[in-house]
Amino acid sequence: MRILLYNFVQPGEPGAGGAGTYNTNLAKALESQNHEVITLSAGVAYSAFRRKVFLRPSRASSSRVEVVNSPVPAPARFNFAAPLVYTRSRALDAVPGQLRDRYGDIEAFHFNSNEGLTRSFFVELRRVFPNAKILYAAHNYSLVCPIVTLWYDDRQTCADFLGGRSCTTCQKAVHSADATRLGRKLGVRSDALPVRGVRPDAVSGPVELLRRLAKAAMLFLRAGRARAPSVAQAAGAAHYAEYRGANIRLCEHIFDQVLAVSRRTRDILIRDGIPEAKLSVSYIGTANRRAPVAPSGAASARPYLHLAYLGYMSREKGLRFLLDSLEHMPAPLASRLSLTVAAENTSADNHRSITALRRRLRAVTYVDGYAPGELDGLLKEVDLGIVPVLWEDNLPQIAIELVARGIPILVSDRGGAQELFSNDRFVFKSGSHSELNRVLTDILRGDLTLESFWNGDLRLYSMLEHLRDLEKYYGRKLCE
Repeated sequence: MRILLYNFVQPGEPGAGGAGTYNTNLAKALESQNHEVITLSAGVAYSAFRRKVFLRPSRASSSRVEVVNSPVPAPARFNFAAPLVYTRSRALDAVPGQLRDRYGDIEAFHFNSNEGLTRSFFVELRRVFPNAKILYAAHNYSLVCPIVTLWYDDRQTCADFLGGRSCTTCQKAVHSADATRLGRKLGVRSDALPVRGVRPDAVSGPVELLRRLAKAAMLFLRAGRARAPSVAQAAGAAHYAEYRGANIRLCEHIFDQVLAVSRRTRDILIRDGIPEAKLSVSYIGTANRRAPVAPSGAASARPYLHLAYLGYMSREKGLRFLLDSLEHMPAPLASRLSLTVAAENTSADNHRSITALRRRLRAVTYVDGYAPGELDGLLKEVDLGIVPVLWEDNLPQIAIELVARGIPILVSDRGGAQELFSNDRFVFKSGSHSELNRVLTDILRGDLTLESFWNGDLRLYSMLEHLRDLEKYYGRKLCE
């Protein structure tokens, strides 16, 4: 079966978080079953030498191809202030035909994001491939939220769209889509994403001058965002309503099925207008699935507990909440805890707080980011993972990876992580310092054993099990 997988970066490349890890694992799993897999990306690669959109295959493999010069820069935060680019641009309309010319008939399309693409791309894709299965996997809320997280103003969950009015006051500081595209054309690095399209060693003369000017302009714009009104306010509520409405219509008429990665994701998407009939829950698989851990040992008090937080420093992921909890935790409890934090240092304030905790906790280890292949080493001495998200995190990949390695997790009641296991005593109220402290105290006293985490059912699947689940959506047998 010839299958195209999409994410805004290619498998194995940084910048796409858990959805990127899943896309990589899915490509490998399908290839292991002898399917022909094409991977498409868009919104990251730009060229200083060509204006039009074009497809560029990888030098390493003709099955890896990227859209260069997409009008929609990815990830979504770079296009938040310009929702009409997504809904109205026709710049990508030729891409589906180019894919057919290059690869012939493609039987299934599996989109792990819409970031980097346009509404009309999907419409044209259905016209060019009328008999193909077109699936959309909802790893985030990009279908209904142009910042993808439904996390309002970096401080609370967004429960009411208000016809688009909520979006106009959501982000105090946003990126300019035009400046982002220009910067990438000229080789200016954006966040953690790699710069492609212009090699630094190939840039000279006028292009190098333009690159430096673009970088200076982008730094000026970033400095001015703290003083200026939000750029997003230039986009009215109707523009954001058009964005959501366009995606709802794609779900109604273009996508064969929308695969929510958790029940919570499905419920929220239904609440926000995605047709219930088009939504199914498909829990993603992991490449590290191991045998279930059997409960063992008698209940007893634990002298110490080693906790781990892995992921991002962004506020909605809950690291700031966790650090504040540990800082104000009663000293007798804090002194019995060790903490490992593995997260790229994107916040000086958070980094200082991690360092300061060394005076209160038994031990603190900080790792400035990690690669998936490093997880086993990072987690070797860890007793309990913490996923303290404040937003409705669809299904955090790190939660899956912890449980797959036999490490129980303590999670907030936001999002889908709590659906991985059955013991609700390992779930605490999101943002509640007292509830987190209570659960940790229960574990240290022996009132709640880590072994009891494994009682009941686990929703943890290997990639092979996940492929078998996907068969009913692909409409074809995927496994031998």
